[in-house]
Amino acid sequence: MRHRTLLPNGLAPLLGMRPAQAFVSRNLRSRRSRAAHQTSSIAVALVLVVLAATPVQAFVIAEDELEDSSTELGLIARSFTFSLLGEPLDAPVGLGVLDFRSYIVKRSSRWKLVLHDQFTTTFRSQALLGLGLVGRGLPPPRLLPLQQNIANDATFAMKHVADWLYASWFGETVTLTVGRQPITFGRGSLWKPYDLIGTFALTQVDREYKPGADALRVDWSPNEKTVITAVAAIGELEQDNDIEAKRQGTSIVVRGKRSLDGGEVGFLAGYVRGDALIGTDGVYDAGPFELYAEATVTRPSERSLDSPQVGTGELAIKASAGAVLHPVSTLSLTPELMFNDFGGSSQTDYLSLALSDRAAIGEQIFMGTHYAGLAADWEAHALLHVVGAAIVNMRDPSSLLSLGLSYNLANNVQAMLGGYVPVGQDSSEYGNAPTLLYFELKAVL
Repeated sequence: MRHRTLLPNGLAPLLGMRPAQAFVSRNLRSRRSRAAHQTSSIAVALVLVVLAATPVQAFVIAEDELEDSSTELGLIARSFTFSLLGEPLDAPVGLGVLDFRSYIVKRSSRWKLVLHDQFTTTFRSQALLGLGLVGRGLPPPRLLPLQQNIANDATFAMKHVADWLYASWFGETVTLTVGRQPITFGRGSLWKPYDLIGTFALTQVDREYKPGADALRVDWSPNEKTVITAVAAIGELEQDNDIEAKRQGTSIVVRGKRSLDGGEVGFLAGYVRGDALIGTDGVYDAGPFELYAEATVTRPSERSLDSPQVGTGELAIKASAGAVLHPVSTLSLTPELMFNDFGGSSQTDYLSLALSDRAAIGEQIFMGTHYAGLAADWEAHALLHVVGAAIVNMRDPSSLLSLGLSYNLANNVQAMLGGYVPVGQDSSEYGNAPTLLYFELKAVL
């Protein structure tokens, strides 16, 4: 008989897991686990060697310059290796992920068709349910049954999904996009209160490809300075491969932006999974630096996802503000502040928030209320980037520190190495989380 313990203090959202899945098996040292660990390590190592040694090149198979049309095919091969160390785990946990993303893009002057098909294999060294999402985010609520779980047990999983599948039509002032597409709103670097339809995990290692939402999007530019965007994203919380739309999986928002001398202002309004939402944002380019801010006011209804800190009919504010600084041409620094009315201030609050529906779909990944942070990107060499970040919960206090190296091994091959280190007392938001180390090798074939 195996004893299972719930991971505490918001650890599941921190690692990109669904909280309902985040249980640790105490039977972590069985022969089967050790054998699976050895198998996954060998498999990952072999793929790393093959990818590093294979000449790679993305290519266009057809192109007509006179008609402004082209057809492009490619394959993005990614190999991830993750290690979880320290408390609350009984022993180190290893994870290997092989991700193959084939794509085809067919375009002309008036339309574009995009398909990104993803095949993912996951090897786990130990039986930690939900571990397959470590270092990666959750998909948004979806409508179309475009996913197939080929295998899923304690130490091995295999999944196929059409992650992007959309068509765009370009008019004189209007662009219409329909299908499974990436949708991102917001100006911040560490925090984006606007980005609610689909979000990245806090410890997302590779953010180049955001999981798509099943949506209809209209972008209208009535003049050179104004853009109005309307999005209707439809789906359900359960990923059960049926075609069903529910209120708690549906979002309808309108986003407007207006360019001004030296900056831009904007607004956001709509309905997000039962919440009524309004927001405002802006950016100002001061020359040596850039200032930006965005804020939303949310009013949950009886149809909204549950929130332990905000009741039905109450108003909740989320706001962030920051700056982009360039002390030297090769260094970018981004300090930010964030206020989150949906957060709490105690260990009990963090646990109830981590188990809420908002955390389960990736909407709420910060459990506190007051944060400060700093992101940095240094081009140490033409081929080498050093990135880092520090996120501080100012009421605990506790923090999450990250450092990563990105090196271009070839024109189409990139290697990334780094980690996330929590700091704080056990009762804090980050103090009881494990250290996460990662290595990624990515090639475009």
